[in-house]
Amino acid sequence: MKKILFIHHCGDLGGAGISLVRTMKMASEAFEVKACVPAGSPVEKLLRENGLESIPYDVQAGTIEYYSGGPRFPGRTYVKQALNRPAFASFVKKIINSEHPDACVFNSLTLSYLVPAAVKTGVKTGIFVRETFPHGGSKAMLAKYRRLLGEACAVFYISGFDRDFWKITSAENFVIRNSVPEEFFAPSADAGNISGKPFTVLYTGGANPIKGIEVIARAAELFPGNIRLLAAGDPEEKMAPYFKNASCPVEYLGLVENMKPVYDSADIVAIPIVTPHQARPVFEAGAAGKPVVISDFPEISEYVTDGFGGLKFKPGDSAMLAEKIVFMAENRGKCRKMGENNRRLALENHSAESVSKGLVAALSRLTGTRCLHLTNVPSPYRVDFYNELSKSEQTVVCFERKSAKGRSGSWFGRSNPLFAYKYLRGVPLGEDKAVSFGVKKLVLRPDFDKIIISGYSSPAEMRAISVLRSHRRPYILSADGGIIKDGGRGFRFAVKKHFIKGAEKYLSPSSPADRYFIHYGAEPERIIRYPFTSLFEDDICPSPASSEEKKALRREFGLPETGRIAFACGRFIPGKGYEELISAACGVKDLTVVIAGGEPTAEYLKIMAEKDVRNVRFAGFSSKETLEKMYRACDFFVHPTKSDVWGLVINEAMAAGLPVITTDMCVAGVTLIGDSLEELTRKIAKNDGKTRFAAENNCTGAIIKPSDIGMLKEALIFFRDLPDEIIASMGENSLRVIRDYTFEKMAAAHASIDNISKK
Repeated sequence: MKKILFIHHCGDLGGAGISLVRTMKMASEAFEVKACVPAGSPVEKLLRENGLESIPYDVQAGTIEYYSGGPRFPGRTYVKQALNRPAFASFVKKIINSEHPDACVFNSLTLSYLVPAAVKTGVKTGIFVRETFPHGGSKAMLAKYRRLLGEACAVFYISGFDRDFWKITSAENFVIRNSVPEEFFAPSADAGNISGKPFTVLYTGGANPIKGIEVIARAAELFPGNIRLLAAGDPEEKMAPYFKNASCPVEYLGLVENMKPVYDSADIVAIPIVTPHQARPVFEAGAAGKPVVISDFPEISEYVTDGFGGLKFKPGDSAMLAEKIVFMAENRGKCRKMGENNRRLALENHSAESVSKGLVAALSRLTGTRCLHLTNVPSPYRVDFYNELSKSEQTVVCFERKSAKGRSGSWFGRSNPLFAYKYLRGVPLGEDKAVSFGVKKLVLRPDFDKIIISGYSSPAEMRAISVLRSHRRPYILSADGGIIKDGGRGFRFAVKKHFIKGAEKYLSPSSPADRYFIHYGAEPERIIRYPFTSLFEDDICPSPASSEEKKALRREFGLPETGRIAFACGRFIPGKGYEELISAACGVKDLTVVIAGGEPTAEYLKIMAEKDVRNVRFAGFSSKETLEKMYRACDFFVHPTKSDVWGLVINEAMAAGLPVITTDMCVAGVTLIGDSLEELTRKIAKNDGKTRFAAENNCTGAIIKPSDIGMLKEALIFFRDLPDEIIASMGENSLRVIRDYTFEKMAAAHASIDNISKK
């Protein structure tokens, strides 16, 4: 059983203290839990009464006293607490080093200054944000809090509003709502909502100004005689002066330990807060089946939908508050219905069962494997992969840059990132690399179980590798592919070997990449294979397109319904081989070549005009959905690249059920296809026209030499003349092969790697 150490700052039984006890009670079902709390405090006593272990301390708990409703900033309390911080930080580090927990969780935003110190011990850190940041608060303090929260492994919020407000991307974010004791949900005799009896309003905020006592007191001056008010939270002598002019009877309940009977006796609960903060009575009232009338602050808007679980009024507007309460008193049927709705919401979001499930899942993530990935830019396929990987382990991705030069900055795949991520500060270099200055501090964080460097060629990656080696920290080097272009000597070879050799493990997607790593010094037994892809399982078509589907799609795109159509997709740059493709297609009858992915340059248009090429069409930039249809409309895919360390378009074409023509300088082609054009021709001749030869021989396409226009033309003609049955059979093979190359399987391969950083 993993061990979690909670750090708490205050001994009083306020909201944070009660939440601590309930949180630990729920967590104790799955973890060994302890809490550091002030010695002899009510919180320590409550922990003991609940059978929970505590570590009492006598030192003063320094905090950052800056939150909505907190002490004046920067007042005496703020300064006093600041002076206590160094000693308390030293104490916390000492406790962590002696207890050796799997995770340390700070129970308050005010303790966020402790996160960096805890990280240095190597423990995984989490922090609960239970406080609300002040409206229009200090921008410097907001930035400071965000920086400190961003140092944690996980941040736990009590509302979705808080999560969206703080915008912490470098830590995992969880919404763990406050729970309500089960006894609050127990049925009870309903004293309210009975015609003829006084309509009972409950106010629980005591004499605290931020709870809105002045607002409810002014509203009570406007109540008719059939309304009575219950006032709880402080003794009568503190609260009575506010209600001296009330037009309705007021009953003072003082500080109530068991609020359940009080809620049961009310018809509605008034929460007239003047400063936004967590409003526990909303869901406590809901558990008891009572509606609320509450100040309309966006910070708490997710708890109450106006007219559903209660009513809202303009903050501080006593007349409007009185109007809402009178409306409820005059419409007791609606009042009862809203109470039922509020109870349903409380059960869904605040019952011990629902909160416990989310809490245990979040703490399991916190104590689980945490992996850092260092890569250059957030390309769509990477984001989709990291999203999938984050389902299995804590995934923190550090990007060198926000986007590559000349490409759209909107690179976050088909969904928002679900993983933690950050950008390194630095100077852009080349198309997609950077000189980054914060990489040393990042890779030396001791709370990572694995570090994966997705390359070795950028200054940031080189720096990371050098730092990790010098500190004897193991790491994993990953590559999408690799093509050897030297003879094992020279300056370039020496530099590559220096940065490639020495990794603890290597992630390789193919045999060519294996050979590449080994050529530059990797030990073969350290190489781990993984399937490289840009596809989810449901991106892969169940079967090749039927003739009817092809015809319908061709009509949609204005393509010939008869004859073969070859499809190519990629940027119009010399390395893609489109100049050779246009030349090879020239004069080939009954064949149309469609090239998508960009607008042709003047050079390509000139070739078209000079050679009078009429069977090549340009589809321009297309959406993912349009490209998927285009693949299905065509008969085979052609990718005449002169050099591709992988070539994800091959995966995508095969996922659409197409056979492929590509070159031996495309690693995806060599890995997923294998047959040369000569071998494919020989297999056909040997099978003497048997239409199922492709299935029997696992044929998925043909490999040719790059820049060889004659061989490319021969391949185009060869595929043009293949019978429909053989084209379809090869497409079925493509689908079968590519089903092993999905994000799900790629993530599983990464997640299965043992933790290495603490060997």
